[in-house]
Amino acid sequence: MEKKTGCECPLAGFCKKHNMEKTPHYHKLCQNHKGYFDQWEKCKGPGQDQMECIQHKNKNKAEKAPKPPERPQEELSLPSTAQQVKNFTGSFFKHMLTGFGKADEETYNKRLTDCVNCEFYMANVGKCSKCGCPCATKASWKSSRCPVGKW
Repeated sequence: MEKKTGCECPLAGFCKKHNMEKTPHYHKLCQNHKGYFDQWEKCKGPGQDQMECIQHKNKNKAEKAPKPPERPQEELSLPSTAQQVKNFTGSFFKHMLTGFGKADEETYNKRLTDCVNCEFYMANVGKCSKCGCPCATKASWKSSRCPVGKW
């Protein structure tokens, strides 16, 4: 039977793409039912742990992100924990109010490239030293803005 979706797994079992164990029934749905496949792509499919799936996707995006240029990390430091929480909470609240919109792939890649090449990027933690937010996460949110105006 020919697959009707972007399913990559040849057999039931652990699906790396959707970061979950798929029974033979789920595997067949993934291969042949676009609705189910799309839900798994959005980390909202049956049997998925949504938070684990999102973290897995963000980790994969960060691994595929452009590598920062070799430059000495002058004494960059993160804002206080309280300030980081305040900054991230503000960004998350705006993200929530705008319907959790995601940036398209091209915008996300441009933003992440800008972050990685920025003098305030802390490669060892993947965060911006200005706001303290995780760059891969914040760059993926449609409503996000760079704290120094680069995007």
